[in-house]
Amino acid sequence: MGLERIYDMMPAFMQNLMCSMKGYLIKRRRYGSQFYDELRKLENGAYDQREELCAFLNQAKELPAYKGTIGDVTKENVYDVIHGMPIIDKNFVKSHIEDLTNHACTEPQFQMRTSGTTGGGLVFPYTVRMENKHWGVWWRYRRALGIDMDTWCGWFGGKRIINPNSHKPPFWRTNKPGRQVMFSSMHMTPETVALYHAEIAKRKLTWLHGYPSHIAKFAAFAIDKGLPPLTDVKFVTTGAENLLGNQMSLMQKMFPHAMIRQHYGLMEGVANISQDRNGEWIVDDDFAYVEFIPVESEHTETEGAKKTETCRIIGTGFSNPAFPLIRYDTGDLATIERREDGTVRVISIDGRSSNVLKGPDGFEINEARLSIVLHDFNHIVEAQFVQHTLTDISLLVVKNSSYSDEDEKQLRMNLASCFDKRMSIQIKYVDEVEKTKSGKLRLVVSEIPSA
Repeated sequence: MGLERIYDMMPAFMQNLMCSMKGYLIKRRRYGSQFYDELRKLENGAYDQREELCAFLNQAKELPAYKGTIGDVTKENVYDVIHGMPIIDKNFVKSHIEDLTNHACTEPQFQMRTSGTTGGGLVFPYTVRMENKHWGVWWRYRRALGIDMDTWCGWFGGKRIINPNSHKPPFWRTNKPGRQVMFSSMHMTPETVALYHAEIAKRKLTWLHGYPSHIAKFAAFAIDKGLPPLTDVKFVTTGAENLLGNQMSLMQKMFPHAMIRQHYGLMEGVANISQDRNGEWIVDDDFAYVEFIPVESEHTETEGAKKTETCRIIGTGFSNPAFPLIRYDTGDLATIERREDGTVRVISIDGRSSNVLKGPDGFEINEARLSIVLHDFNHIVEAQFVQHTLTDISLLVVKNSSYSDEDEKQLRMNLASCFDKRMSIQIKYVDEVEKTKSGKLRLVVSEIPSA
């Protein structure tokens, strides 16, 4: 009998104990004394990007994957060296795992697994020091917002914590060492949402974190049921998915006193970008070196008097010597503004470069533009674009009971302003939009075969 099945057979109090035991083991590794040392260094600005990159590249150049591509590296020429190297992607990494693995690295390490939202995930060596620094960067961001490490968190993530076939409340489990109340998103329905709402209110949770689609879904169901706003919630932080305009509106209505901020990062550790208290995106350049490479099929647009570009996010992480990734294409897009002094201002994170709708003339519409279509629709719970052909697209919409003919009229107007007239967009109302295996909601699904 597998461990998952044994867990499923346990009563809720035993599952809470198991979650807490797992939470203790994770906390002991993730937040040891080395973590606090890394957090202190990060908050004090102790890391110099040039120095870190120089040491990292000199160590990586002996690996088979980079042999002959990295010459002499100094602090003065380190960026020139990086820019002269080829960009690699997940397919390259998956087929060169052994060539990228640094067997000379003797630091304590373990195997990291990524979820693989748009394909197979990665499994690669990951040092404990890297994990400590990674979480140091994330806690620097949270602490700067005002979230303390002792703050209890209402978690809305993608992990399976309750048997999907179980219909007996409570629909959450507790990780005491991690200070998490882990809410099961797959059990959240209009019929059960009042239980979730009551638990958050009873515990006076001030911080919610998770996938924006899950938190927005909770807000949509609660609003539709006429449940009161949760005024104790002061912080809502999201990651793993883009936060869409209609999701933001739903959260603001249900959590009127909350600061809602996004974070962008990935377990490969090659890029980290987070919103500060003012909502500005900050690139953590003491953790990784991030390049923004313009997307050739995109047009440069003007935002007021400023020119913006849609760019691929290319990252070089210099904190995991066990598995060096140099100029790794994250598969994600960002809209940026290039300042006169050469620095970059990140305006938005726009989702995965593969998640685009293609027009009949080859032009692509990315997630950033598609999210504008859904902006300010408080009565849309979830939505997803499904492209069947270059001219045939379905928009799947999960609506609540307050959705009206006026909402549909406005939605059709938004679609007409976004799409080429040759593209037919059919609105289809559904009960639920299918998620990925890791529980994420994809805004775009394409049925067109890859070239």
